[in-house]
Amino acid sequence: MVIVENLIVKGKYFFPAKVDQVGNLKDTLQEYLAKKMYEPEDTRSLFFRDRFLTANYRLFFGRLDAPWKYKWRKALGFLTEQEIQTKLYFNKLGSTRGEIPYDIKICLSFQKVSDVDGVVIEIMSKPVAYYQITQMNKNMHLDKTEYSLIKHENTEFIKEIMGSIHARCLSEPNLISSYIQTAISQKLLSYKFEKIAKLLDEGKKKVEVGENAVGELIGVIENFLSEIVTRVNLQPAGLHQPEKNICKLKDAGFLNEKTEGTIQSSLFHAVYRKLKDIDHKKEEIDYFDLMLYYGITESVVDYLLDKIVKYKIKTNVKSTIPDKKEAADTTEAKDEVKDDKVKGDKR
Repeated sequence: MVIVENLIVKGKYFFPAKVDQVGNLKDTLQEYLAKKMYEPEDTRSLFFRDRFLTANYRLFFGRLDAPWKYKWRKALGFLTEQEIQTKLYFNKLGSTRGEIPYDIKICLSFQKVSDVDGVVIEIMSKPVAYYQITQMNKNMHLDKTEYSLIKHENTEFIKEIMGSIHARCLSEPNLISSYIQTAISQKLLSYKFEKIAKLLDEGKKKVEVGENAVGELIGVIENFLSEIVTRVNLQPAGLHQPEKNICKLKDAGFLNEKTEGTIQSSLFHAVYRKLKDIDHKKEEIDYFDLMLYYGITESVVDYLLDKIVKYKIKTNVKSTIPDKKEAADTTEAKDEVKDDKVKGDKR
């Protein structure tokens, strides 16, 4: 069985530029793709000069003329125009070579790289085979040669696009499956948090291919906090009460009040509650916003794994080394006991 993320190629590039030059960069990319017969998937998603958007371009199949049998069926009321166009589209998709780049996704963000202002460009290419599987439900069996051809064609096309603007490569184009697993998921696996690692990887895969991965991140937060509370031999609160599980870690001595407050603020209020609201309302979420939420979550998970699982560090356990005041009070108390003993002996 073909795993679709094994068909998608992604790379990351950097183009040095000032803010007022970014509009020209967007126009150049769009013009180049148009020459290669790629058109915006949705004209409303075109790049605007005043903000950074994610844009998708799809291979233009050209004019799809309906054969007479479709026209007759439409005239007799058996087919609508929309149904005819759908049939023509799938006929064309099914007859196109699977390795050809079909969908190009470009994400731009203004950042500094090595203290140089510019635009970081994340570019992803999905081949025709991806849509033959996901839209046409084709049960495809690809051998190593076919996989290699898909990787080569889409990798070279990304390099060609980025070469047209002389962008510097930050991450070589590669199949998503080659690097989707994060360092945090590897650490989760090493500490036997297999379920959470799987949820995290599944979510990141969805993010990379432009799918909604809110539910997976909610699951990571809920399950991780519940499991880590269990690991310290406490009874966890319900899965849907991560804020209470954070409190339990503080009560067990693994978090001080300031750190607990920071985690409540960043993970629970800034990420979890917002994601729950988005999930409940079935709202769309921006790619970069979701990546930010994943980044915050991974940072907190990494911190808790090290502090609680690896080092078992407690913060509110009374130190065995007394401070200066405690030492002075102890010495004074000992002297009083000693004086009382001497007086008693004299009597």
